[in-house]
Amino acid sequence: MAQPLESRINAALRSAARLKDVETVISDVETEITAVTVKFDEETARSIDPALTTPQAREARNNAADLEHDVRRLNASLQLLRERRQKIIDDDTHARKLARYEAAKATRDELALHIRTRYPALAMELVEIAQRIAASDAECSTVNADRPKGTPQLESAEYLARECGWSWPSAVGSVPVHRIGDAVVPLLGRPGTYLPLQPGNALAKNSHWSNQITADQEFAKREVPGLTAKTVASKETVDA
Repeated sequence: MAQPLESRINAALRSAARLKDVETVISDVETEITAVTVKFDEETARSIDPALTTPQAREARNNAADLEHDVRRLNASLQLLRERRQKIIDDDTHARKLARYEAAKATRDELALHIRTRYPALAMELVEIAQRIAASDAECSTVNADRPKGTPQLESAEYLARECGWSWPSAVGSVPVHRIGDAVVPLLGRPGTYLPLQPGNALAKNSHWSNQITADQEFAKREVPGLTAKTVASKETVDA
């Protein structure tokens, strides 16, 4: 086996070897195996050639034995090189999968904290809007029943803001309008809802409903298990 190739085989089997270098050496080893095999066949044929003298035949036999040994060594090296190539590929695949996993986890963790801290405030804002709409609708209904002569009926603030009525105009489908107060807005950390407003909590506080919301707002102040704003920030710094 030629020394330069042997040195390159040794280098390719080291942990720092690049995939491209390993593949190049594999190709060179395969070429060398083919060439040495041809020489082995030639020397084997010469070792039994009756035209040669006995010393010449013995020399050919010894050459064939050496070449056969070289082929076995090359094949052993080829096997190790192929295993090394596969390990590099596997390691690279694992690294890419791990990087993708960690990136998805960091994004998920940041979103989980955002939901925990922002969702209850947004839900309460929607509740407040829905309660104000209900209160305004009740007041307008009372005023409309005894409004000054010649004045138009007061429509709901929600209808005014959304430019609609009980149903959407035919240009956009003529379907019933879903009121903000009828939206389903679940509590964050327990069964129940912020919305829709119920008859008992539309205009006045309902004890059970109020207690549920108070408990949910307290739940939102707790840390997400295993997550804090600090740990998420540190992950984002590492990813950057």
